[in-house]
Amino acid sequence: MRCPRSSTTLRFWALKRYIVGWSGPSSFLSSCKHIHPIPIPIPYPSTTLHNMADTATVLGLGKVLPVTASFAIPLVLTHSLLSLNVVKTRIDLNTWQGDKVITKDGKAAQGITQPDGNTYDPLLMATRIHSNFNENVPITLVLAALAEINGADRSKLAGLLAAFTLIRASHAIGLGKATQLFRAIGYFGTQGVQIGLASWIGLLVKGYWGF
Repeated sequence: MRCPRSSTTLRFWALKRYIVGWSGPSSFLSSCKHIHPIPIPIPYPSTTLHNMADTATVLGLGKVLPVTASFAIPLVLTHSLLSLNVVKTRIDLNTWQGDKVITKDGKAAQGITQPDGNTYDPLLMATRIHSNFNENVPITLVLAALAEINGADRSKLAGLLAAFTLIRASHAIGLGKATQLFRAIGYFGTQGVQIGLASWIGLLVKGYWGF
């Protein structure tokens, strides 16, 4: 059996050996390492894919999307807190269905008066804060992952995602406390990050289309 002519083919063989337990001898794959200057680890035969980190190592990719993955952690925790806030509000108001507080006579509750002088339904506000987070955070993380995997500067991407995390906190505070300034910062900041990431991705991949 001859060594493949390209490092890509060699990596594919190594990955195949790892995932499906290909019976090709480890010594053969090891002897072909001279094709690529970076040593390619050859794992022991296995019938299962252990984890993506090992797969990335086999492919020579290193850590996969570490910046996006890191900022997914605080954003997921924030999502959980907002979800718990909805549950807490339902328990406090004894309302288990819908997104508005309904009184025993079937009418909508008056809600509570906020600093801006207007009255808001507390359950509606809690569910909207949670829903708005769900509407904007996943797509932003997808955009960040696409930017990172296409070669975006990771330090700049980390700064952008850090700002985005604070922006989402500002939006939640703005809706929850009816504070229009924080809500505006959250809205326009979110739109700015999303449009910025989409534009950044366009610059990163424009060469593929011949621009």
